[in-house]
Amino acid sequence: MLKKTARKKNKFLLYAPFVLIFLFFLLFFYAVRLYLPSIFNKSAFVSPIAFSIKEKIGVLSGGSSNKELENLLSQKNIAFSSISVLSDSSYLVKLSTGEEIIFSGTKAMPPQVSSLQLILSRLTIEGKRFVRLDFRFDKPVVTFK
Repeated sequence: MLKKTARKKNKFLLYAPFVLIFLFFLLFFYAVRLYLPSIFNKSAFVSPIAFSIKEKIGVLSGGSSNKELENLLSQKNIAFSSISVLSDSSYLVKLSTGEEIIFSGTKAMPPQVSSLQLILSRLTIEGKRFVRLDFRFDKPVVTFK
């Protein structure tokens, strides 16, 4: 009986260094995998200017925002005849019924198009006709006939 426990202790002492080395390397690789990418990918500070410049470049280029505006108007079932870019980075949309809509190029397009859809439905219910609708300001400006 005494010999069996001595053998078990000897086996444990024989395998213990290998198990400890294995656990050490496992923890080491886990730590490297966890912390190494964060060391190289972190910048010294976060600048909000870079994000705003990217937004402005996307707006001023006109191509992607023009297509985005076309897609949004099509999704909301708003019939339009033409879209043109104005000099102050805004978009002039002429509806198929003759009204003009001016979208701001500095604001997000989806909320403006949703507001347009709501305003069009309300004005249709009330039976009012408008000439121009301007989204460049904080509140939309409606010019009636």
